[in-house]
Amino acid sequence: MKHLIFVSTVVAVLIFAGCGGQKFPSDMPPIYPQRIIVTQGGAPLAGIIVGLHPVEESKWNAAGLTDANGVADIFTHGMYRGAVEGKYKVTLFREQHESRVLRTTPDGIDITETTIYSLVELKYTQPGTTPLEIEVTRRNTVVTFDIEPVAPIVTDVIR
Repeated sequence: MKHLIFVSTVVAVLIFAGCGGQKFPSDMPPIYPQRIIVTQGGAPLAGIIVGLHPVEESKWNAAGLTDANGVADIFTHGMYRGAVEGKYKVTLFREQHESRVLRTTPDGIDITETTIYSLVELKYTQPGTTPLEIEVTRRNTVVTFDIEPVAPIVTDVIR
């Protein structure tokens, strides 16, 4: 369920990221541009949701989505380009869904099974297990994470 909430938040991030004229919340600390590049065995990874989870207690989480070059520009709360200065645990998330028809009912309804695969090692998907960390500073920083190749990992089967 946490993944669904996080993924929904990131989708909102991507929808509103291009919207201009946003007013910053009055209690928001300064934010600084942050770009993260994700590769796997040196090759860029597209479609990876990159989450920044503050190490210190903070409501200012941030996220981005990698493009075809593996590059993610980070947005705080889905609207504000950049991240608040500080240390973060970095999570990576990407799933693939495959469905197959198990049977068809007499009235023509397909009964399916959907297998959900993680395309990154599961250790990268949770703040408590990811070894990836970043420190956002006042400088415009670019950080590259090269993760090891992995065969798709079954995370769920829905019938």
